[in-house]
Formats: sequence, structure tokens, C-alpha cells
Amino acid sequence: MRRNIGKTYIKKEKKWNLIITLITIAVVAVVIAVIELLPGGAPELGYSDMNGVGRSFLYPFVFLDGNSNLYLMKEDCTVTAIDDAVTAPIHDSVNDQIYYLRNNVLYEYSIKSNDRVALCENVTGYSLMGNRRAIVCTNTSNQIQLYLFKGDQIKLLSETRDGEPSAAAYAVSSEGVLLADGAKLIYSDYTGQTRTISENLNSSRKFYLSKDGGKICYYEGDIMYIADTNGNTLLSAVNAQPVLPQVEPVLLDPSTKELDSDGSVPFRYFLSDI
Repeated sequence: MRRNIGKTYIKKEKKWNLIITLITIAVVAVVIAVIELLPGGAPELGYSDMNGVGRSFLYPFVFLDGNSNLYLMKEDCTVTAIDDAVTAPIHDSVNDQIYYLRNNVLYEYSIKSNDRVALCENVTGYSLMGNRRAIVCTNTSNQIQLYLFKGDQIKLLSETRDGEPSAAAYAVSSEGVLLADGAKLIYSDYTGQTRTISENLNSSRKFYLSKDGGKICYYEGDIMYIADTNGNTLLSAVNAQPVLPQVEPVLLDPSTKELDSDGSVPFRYFLSDI
């Protein structure tokens, strides 16, 4: 009888130990889950709106006010006044640079060092070439020139212009620029080395340069040509027309907000799905 009682006691003890262990594991799991859900339990990723869209990527935020004053706002809402009487500003977020025109002078402003440098004079318009390689500019004489960061050089690419708007007079990629010089179609790489693609350009039709800079589309009369940057014809067709991709932004109304900065400069921003 005593042996049976002893065996029964040992079985009950093992059973209770197993139950207690399972309960302990469950309690620990619940505690860990609660801690993970507590505020501050995860790294702060930045501000978010009603849709949970992070806003930290907005900063540094560059904007113009109604009087053409250029400002830089940081994530703590402190504002730095960069310059006044500014036109055509561009924020190069990859290289932390801001470019703008003031009195026909092209400036480069460094966000990191808070320094401003005058790059080129007599500029009426400009476009950046990829990875801070060069800048394509139109000057007050209606010519196209290339500013080279390496060596701080300026190279003239065209002599004449047909009076076309700047946006239609050249096309820029990360590798080079395609431009019209009278009846000539000229391609220049980012070092300023040029080659003639066509000498019978139909200047009444648009010409195109692919985003990667590898292909060119232009017209001679009614014939559309597709060529590489060396001028080798890849395709030609009469009265053909390229179909270009177009992406329209979709505004997210809950992501629109108006703020007052630390310097009492009000501004409004919105997020869009592109």
C-alpha cells in the first residue's frame, strides 16, 4: 500500500510541474508582447499621418515663399534663409545641394557646409546631369553651354538657336545632353565631347533622349529615326511617333498639412502617390 501511495504522489508532482512550466512560458510570452507594443518599444521612424505615412524623408525641406525667398527647413522645424530674389531652385537630395538662379547667376548651396558658390553667369535656364557630373545651361545669348564640376570649366555646345523654348531645345540624361544647333542634332557626353547625330534635323518636331542616355529619337522630314549616341541608326519609320510614359501624381488629402516653422515661416506641404 505504501508503494502505491508513493508512486501516485510522484505522478501528481510531475503533472503539476508541467502545468506550472506551461503557465510560466505563457506569462512570459504575454509580457514580451505587451512590452513590444508599449510606446518607445520600437525605434522612432519619424512623423506619420493618419495613413501611417512617415514624414522624416521630407527633411531637409526646401521651399520658396511668396516673395521668392529661398528657405531650408530641418526636421526640428528650424529654418535657414538661403537667399532672396530666387528663381528656378532645384534640390539635389542625393548630394545635399541646392541650385538656383539669382540675377542670371547660377548658384550652388551646400546643405552640409552652409556655403554658397557662384558657378556660372548670364544663365537663363539649367538642367542637372546625373550624380553631380555637369550642368546644362542656356545663356542670355540663347546658346547652350555645359558647366563641368571637374576643373570648374564652361564649354559652349551650340552657336545658334531657333528661338525654341529652353525645354524643347535640349534633352538631358545622366550621361549626356542632346541639343539642336540650327539643322544639326548634336550629342555631348558629360565631359563635353560632342558628335553630330544628324545634319538634316526637322526642327519643327521634338527630339528625345532616353532616361539612361543610350537611345536617341529624332526626325528628318517625316521620317522618325531611333539611333544610339554614336549616331548609328537602329530603326526608321515614316510618320511614326513615340508613345511616352506619363505618370500623374495622386494627391493624398489626409497627408496635406500646414505648419508654422520655428522661424514663424508658414508653409504647406502635401504627399502624393507617384
